[in-house]
Amino acid sequence: MKKTIKILGTKYTIHMKVSENKDHGLENRFGYCSFKGKRIVIADLNTIKSWESETDSAKSRQYCETLRHELIHAYLAESGLWASSLQYDESGWAMNEEMIDWIAIQFPKMYKTFSEVGCLGDVLEWKM
Repeated sequence: MKKTIKILGTKYTIHMKVSENKDHGLENRFGYCSFKGKRIVIADLNTIKSWESETDSAKSRQYCETLRHELIHAYLAESGLWASSLQYDESGWAMNEEMIDWIAIQFPKMYKTFSEVGCLGDVLEWKM
């Protein structure tokens, strides 16, 4: 499955459920974001031995979390924060996997909270 989206005005192609055999960039990981190639690739969990016995529900959750993770990488890259965080070495904060995971995992909860208080748009939806 392939889909094209825009990240801060730049077109990215999302490739879902790609076999590790067809894309060696997936070796030992669930997905990756190619800043230069402007694509996000998500592994087919059905082709990963350690995921053979997982439920479809567990796989679905992992697909969502992995896609959010890679989208966050794309946003940081396209915003320029990725490049400016690498002033001294390749371990810049905008590439920190723990931070990216935290955002990817917590975003649905944050979205729910922001939605509940009505602050997703430019105007506060409830009267103060």
